[in-house]
Amino acid sequence: NPDEAVAFGAAIQAANLSLSTEQKAGSKLAGLTLLDVIPLSLGIELHNGKMSVLIPRNTSIPFRHSKTYYNNEDDQDEAIIEVFEGEHALAASNRLLGKFTVGPLPHRPRGKLKISVTFLVSSDGILEVSAGVDDPEANISQTVRIDGYKGLLSREEVSAMAETAKEFDAIAAEKAERQRAMDELQVLVLRLSTDLKGLSELADAGKKALFAQMLDEANVWIVSNKNGAREDILEVQRRLKAAWVDVSGEREFV
Repeated sequence: NPDEAVAFGAAIQAANLSLSTEQKAGSKLAGLTLLDVIPLSLGIELHNGKMSVLIPRNTSIPFRHSKTYYNNEDDQDEAIIEVFEGEHALAASNRLLGKFTVGPLPHRPRGKLKISVTFLVSSDGILEVSAGVDDPEANISQTVRIDGYKGLLSREEVSAMAETAKEFDAIAAEKAERQRAMDELQVLVLRLSTDLKGLSELADAGKKALFAQMLDEANVWIVSNKNGAREDILEVQRRLKAAWVDVSGEREFV
């Protein structure tokens, strides 16, 4: 019975806090170790809106964990670290605990600058989040401390958030698939732009010009359709791949 389990645990915790060491020595609490846990998953928001979990729910504290991320834009000036708790796949559907900015960042191509993020939860329930740049030419780091963050939500709210997260799993999965398709389209456009420049001079100049125009139109479409349907995104990919086969003379797209 979950209600009985919670009541039993609360009674033990109350007794553990109220009794002196001498009183505990002669009771059933002697030698008993109580472990507190993270009520909801803790993480940060990625550039695509997804929640990157660093500490899963029900993890015993104290606990420390680090993850490495990369810049998602060429010559990115700063990284905004937003800290969330919750079980939704999309960060915006979870509870925002705090945020801070790391910068100015040394200019690097997309995916070439490492940013290390560390979550530390003390036994007192204090959450400390730090982020630093892992680069030989830069020594940049920032930290945010969130005291008593576990008290922001009641037990009922924690349970409600967990249940709601389950209900929206399908919706979150659909949005994640759409974002994945959009990311793949952006990578495809960048790749084909590079391949087009390296295409043999023997290739048909007219077809090359038309394909360059298609790439420009694809970039405009990406900006104007950030919330476009996954099927539409896949269709743009399909057209680009088919056109590339035609202009490059390849038998199939690889």
